[in-house]
Amino acid sequence: MPAGRAVAVRINVRHSLFFRQLQAAICGGMIAAAPLPLAAQTPATDWQAALDSGSPRLMLFALQIEKPQGADDFVARLQYGQAMQQTKAAPPVMLSYRANLRPIVAYDGNINSGAPGDGYYIGDILFHNEDPDARAKAGMVFGGEASLTVRFAIAPGRTLDLTAYGTQAHSFDYGLDVLNAGLSACGAQYLGRTSWAEICLGDTFSQRDNAPERERFASIGISKVFASRFGFHEARATVQTSQRKDYDKTSLSLQLITAKAGLGALTLRIDASERIPGYNTRLFGTSAALTRPIAGVSTTLFAGYGVEAGGAIFGQPRRDEVFSIGLSRKLTSHAEASLRLSQRQSTIPAYDGVSVDLDVALIDF
Repeated sequence: MPAGRAVAVRINVRHSLFFRQLQAAICGGMIAAAPLPLAAQTPATDWQAALDSGSPRLMLFALQIEKPQGADDFVARLQYGQAMQQTKAAPPVMLSYRANLRPIVAYDGNINSGAPGDGYYIGDILFHNEDPDARAKAGMVFGGEASLTVRFAIAPGRTLDLTAYGTQAHSFDYGLDVLNAGLSACGAQYLGRTSWAEICLGDTFSQRDNAPERERFASIGISKVFASRFGFHEARATVQTSQRKDYDKTSLSLQLITAKAGLGALTLRIDASERIPGYNTRLFGTSAALTRPIAGVSTTLFAGYGVEAGGAIFGQPRRDEVFSIGLSRKLTSHAEASLRLSQRQSTIPAYDGVSVDLDVALIDF
């Protein structure tokens, strides 16, 4: 194997301690599951495909247009989850909450954020990494993760999501810890008809091998649902600025979800960020994900591509391309699994590598 080339395998096991219906949460809203039956087969109508999208806004829009029989209770739940119904008490009113606690059992290819491999080439010259403590340390880590999200209605059509999370994983081989924590507050305002405005503020902290990093971020976005001859759609545009100790960065992301009979729910995403001289950060990315029943089971297929650049090693510019494919599928009524394979190709060969991530979620235990 060439110097610096790495293959990493990560296995996570997630265990939800709370109700499964409180896990249907995404940017568009948090809702409780409703008794609207769905056949485990290719969606025959656009509104059935919308239910595969995971977007409460798109679900609500599709159901209100097509009005399938038996959907009234589900529509009411969707409206309640987005503060579009009159509440009995004066705002703020807690609409829903979601809490998770899971163990972490994972293989980490770089526990200490060290330099990859024993050396790297600059042109035809091989530079050896003589300090063993500075080299990337790989191995199993064990720990846990806890998270809580609470949604409030603070005015008609206006919601506030408060989220907190924390993870800790420990390497018994090296005596190292990996810590992550974060807080965020996200508000959404229904603008009427088919549009919403969103704003988020957040603060994250991470630490590997006593090297702490902190990042604050703020974002503003707008989303709109609409119909066309190709089905139902939700479009979202978001601008985010982040602040770290060494630099500030601004990024833009565009996303389109399409729900189409016979196809399922297709999500297309593209993002772009400014270049930060001296730091290798993400500049561009695009991805596609398709969710639909396959062999009677809800399945998501994913493919993505990203570019990172801005840094240099001994004057040689570094530019990484990352290719990813993935699959997510329900195993049983109490278990879901996802598998992702990623390949990194860098102008600095030491950073080349392949990673395999396996995530298993246990639900309703």
